[in-house]
Parts: sequence; C-alpha cells; structure tokens
Amino acid sequence: MTRVLLDTTALLAHYLDEAGAEVVHHHLEDSDAEILICALSVAEFARRLVSLGETVGDARQRALAYAGMCDEVVPVDTACATRAFELSQGAKRRIPLVDSLIAAAAQCTGATLLHRDAHFADMPELQQVEIGVSDA
Repeated sequence: MTRVLLDTTALLAHYLDEAGAEVVHHHLEDSDAEILICALSVAEFARRLVSLGETVGDARQRALAYAGMCDEVVPVDTACATRAFELSQGAKRRIPLVDSLIAAAAQCTGATLLHRDAHFADMPELQQVEIGVSDA
C-alpha cells in the first residue's frame, strides 16, 4: 500500500483545479493508497481559502472536509518537531517552519510528501513528489 501525505499546496491545487489537481485526485481515488494530511495543513488550508475570499465558516468546513477524506490526520508531536528541526538543518536554504513540520510528518509516518513547493527539493532525504509549480 502506498502512503501519501498531502501538503497544503496539493490540497489547494485539487480544490482550485490547478496544475497537479489530477495527481491529487488520482491518489484520493486510489483504493490502494493510504492518504494522510498533517494537522497543520487543516489550519493552513483554511487560512489560504479565507485569503482567497471564502468566508471563515466555509473555509473551516472545506478544510475539515478534506481532513475527512484522508485516512489519517497526523498530529505534530515531539518526535515530529525534532525531525522538522533536523530536516531544516540539512536543507540548503531556509524552509518555513510549517513546511518543515509537514515534511517531518510525512517522514515520521513513512509517507511520500505530495506537494507544489519547490523549496522541498532542498530536503534531499525527504521522499517526495512535486506535482507542479506553485505561486502560493
């Protein structure tokens, strides 16, 4: 079984039907895939939807709906936080903390990170798939 953790950028690509949406859709529909999301992506996704004009209530509902489509919502615990620190220290450039934590959640669960953020390429030990270019 394939384990895939959807980064916030993958959720946005899917929701907004942008480049990479079909890849996310394929994984969501694949009965052999175990789909994960980091708890931080729930908040990050909802905040981004509000910035795009959604109401707070609608953004909350949509973020929780995506979380509900996933097999697991991965919490950020001490092990994940420590791994995020280690990943960011090994990166060639500065990685935003939320992204480091999401990457660590993927690594701690043995999942492949599905994303649209080019800066994840600076984490060479991270198992990942970039699905397109993000302007977010």
